[in-house]
Amino acid sequence: MSFFSKLRTCLRRRYYVIGYGSFSDVNVYSNEVPSHITWVRFNNYKTNWLADPYILAETDTNIEFLVEEWIENEHKGRLAKLSFDKKHRKVLYIKTILDLSSHLSFPSIVKENNRIYVCPEIELFCYQTVCTDHHL
Repeated sequence: MSFFSKLRTCLRRRYYVIGYGSFSDVNVYSNEVPSHITWVRFNNYKTNWLADPYILAETDTNIEFLVEEWIENEHKGRLAKLSFDKKHRKVLYIKTILDLSSHLSFPSIVKENNRIYVCPEIELFCYQTVCTDHHL
């Protein structure tokens, strides 16, 4: 690892945060930060990180997000499914669901006729989810 890579790693933030909440009563043109956002902090990401969260599913107890998981040593993102326990405010798991040789990010979700499609920003294709085994 070069000196600059080591320096960048040392200076980089040691955690990442995703926020979620109900925004039905929020004025998007205001500079106010909504007070009812729940923040999820990830402390164990020293070089990799999570970004671009999209809510895949929500129940009274859990939220499932699709996220970009940046892999520093590969210099690319892959798509992952993150399950979060709302009551205990902890991540249950993070599982890779799509990893290609190209960079993947912004996993937009389209729901149609009881099917869920995921359309990564860079790809020209959408992938139908197979929710039982965490793959696309």
